[in-house]
Amino acid sequence: FLTKKSALKVGTETLGTHMKNITFKNNEVLECDRGISVYVSDGARLDHIRYLNNRFGRNFPDLQRKSIHITVSKRNPGSKLGSIHHLLIRDCTFEQPFPRKSVIRYEGEGCGIEGLVKNLQFGNKKISSPDTADFDIENAAIRFR
Repeated sequence: FLTKKSALKVGTETLGTHMKNITFKNNEVLECDRGISVYVSDGARLDHIRYLNNRFGRNFPDLQRKSIHITVSKRNPGSKLGSIHHLLIRDCTFEQPFPRKSVIRYEGEGCGIEGLVKNLQFGNKKISSPDTADFDIENAAIRFR
């Protein structure tokens, strides 16, 4: 499919207290601004969010232009900060890296995002660590294999 915005997305409206077992599998995205997106803005806990064997083509030249964009933040100053546990990105391929850095960011203290990235590929390059691609990772425990 094609989209001018986020292709495979969870959030932004995460008003439930606990969301779990969400899987995106075997999708073919021809064009998008962001391929993989998870936005926790309303204090929810997300568990077992999985992206399995998804393929992404070209980048639509919109505002973000990121292959992966995952953030946990507060929409309202007085609200609780959410978290993401057991995030899995496995066997996903981007035909080419998107123009801007991928982001995985917890906008609080400590580590509020935990997950595994396994067999991720940007173009012909296998991503085995955040150093082998343009990743901005903050307050997150993300393992790469």
